[in-house]
Amino acid sequence: MLQLRGKNIELFNAWIGTVLSCTLFFRLMFGISWVILLTSPVSAQTEGSLKLGIFPYVNPAQLVKFHGDFRALLEETLNHKVVMVTAPSFKDFIKRTRDNEYDYIMTAPHLGRLAEVRDGYVPIVHTMHKVQGVYLVRKDSDIKELEDLKGKVLTMVGPRAIITQMAQKQLRALGLQDGVNITFRYTKTHNNAMYAPLRGESDASFTGVLLWQKIGQKNLDEVRVIGKTPETIGFQVMAASRVAEADRLKVQKALLECHRTKAGKNYLNKTGFRSFDIVDEQEKQHLDQYIQIFLRE
Repeated sequence: MLQLRGKNIELFNAWIGTVLSCTLFFRLMFGISWVILLTSPVSAQTEGSLKLGIFPYVNPAQLVKFHGDFRALLEETLNHKVVMVTAPSFKDFIKRTRDNEYDYIMTAPHLGRLAEVRDGYVPIVHTMHKVQGVYLVRKDSDIKELEDLKGKVLTMVGPRAIITQMAQKQLRALGLQDGVNITFRYTKTHNNAMYAPLRGESDASFTGVLLWQKIGQKNLDEVRVIGKTPETIGFQVMAASRVAEADRLKVQKALLECHRTKAGKNYLNKTGFRSFDIVDEQEKQHLDQYIQIFLRE
């Protein structure tokens, strides 16, 4: 057995420290490179590839974790290089969608409807999970129900999000209005909003049920649910108008059948999407109420 004494121990410790520092450095740089790639506008680094835009409901590292398999499925289906990209904010993602920077998008239900109505994108499928908002407080909070939010601070993602619009409508019906008898505090992503009460930044928070189920429930001992919004359809997968119909149909067929494959099942389980289905006209019309905020801009 190797025994270290005196200066040898010092040298060994210094070597270990250097190795660990380098490892942490390269992990950090790898993470930064993903953030830059995912959030940068389409550029030479993605030239020649198909661009899959994922709306930024979580941070870039989580997008890679959740949807790397989806990118791979598209690549295999289309036999073409696919690069997954996003944007720094909902607003930027909406602008880049409007500018047709993405060949395919996976986006919030109302942003899919907006992309169809305003930007010429064509619906392919939607996920079979339900989009719904959930209100959270610390376990030791004296807030027991939504009416108790009067006079409190509620953290949520910005007003362009569909669940935020649903929450505003729900709270108005209870007589709660931002700036009058409740304060809305806005943040960039749903997961940032979710942990606000635990960080002492607000009395309550509001996020998506799917995200709460997939990430937040590790905090069950510290957080309590006080209410939920009504439901609407899941995320939409869309294709830009320039995408050939034959390719659209290939992607649609692959997604409708992906729950039959092992890789597809793993992806659906990881994301909580359940499966995919075709968007019908009634669902589209239901979403029209949530795109008016964009059409007025």
